Amino acid sequence: MKATIACLLLLAATTMHAQSTSEQARRHYEHNDFEEALAVYGQIEPATMTTTDLVNYSTAAYIKGRYQQSLDIATLGLRTDPANTALVRLAFYDNTELGRHAAALTYADALFAATDSTRQAYFDYTYLGRLLVARANELTDSADRRRMLVRADSVYAVMPSRFAQTTEHATLMRARIHAQLDSVAHQGLATPFYEQLADLIDNKTALSDDDRQQLVESYYYLIAYYHNHAFDVAKASYYARRLLLIDPDNDVARQCLSHG
Repeated sequence: MKATIACLLLLAATTMHAQSTSEQARRHYEHNDFEEALAVYGQIEPATMTTTDLVNYSTAAYIKGRYQQSLDIATLGLRTDPANTALVRLAFYDNTELGRHAAALTYADALFAATDSTRQAYFDYTYLGRLLVARANELTDSADRRRMLVRADSVYAVMPSRFAQTTEHATLMRARIHAQLDSVAHQGLATPFYEQLADLIDNKTALSDDDRQQLVESYYYLIAYYHNHAFDVAKASYYARRLLLIDPDNDVARQCLSHG
């Protein structure tokens, strides 16, 4: 009898300690003290955690770039709560970061199937677009690869209407995707996207290094297409002159103008 009472008292004390530790970890998490939250959560047996704590723990690990740890915790939570969208999202993001694109796509499909558009987040789309392009580049079958690229393009196509801040990035990615779909540029599929991207960047009052790199990429494509495939010397020369404005010594632009 005394042994039973002692066991019960020990169990109660252990439970109270775990609850106290969880509360401490939650406070750190709520104050964005993610390193501290990870340290405290690390003192608790994950199998005893609530779903809320598992989400917090996995999220903190993800934010700190510990993707394998985050994935391990999310996977543990999904065993008992497979429909938890927060854990599905974390597994999607973590697998993408770890380069496990087939697994990531399974979780991405589950996440988008389980949430309507009003609850889908900015990073859901940016991760999905990035994932689909990466997955396409892993495929050896040309038809499968093309289908994956077309799907990626459809993701980037809707992003600007839902998240205005993605317009420039989505346009760049659509340009690159269409360039891959038309690798020799005979059809100029990427032309409207590179033209739109160049216009978006040209309207800025100041250019960053990324802006300049994207302009160079756009102008190279447009010069090559209009000069070599569309045989539109005026258009090719126009983009060559625009390229010289940001890179006065550019040989491609100079050669284009000399041939024009």
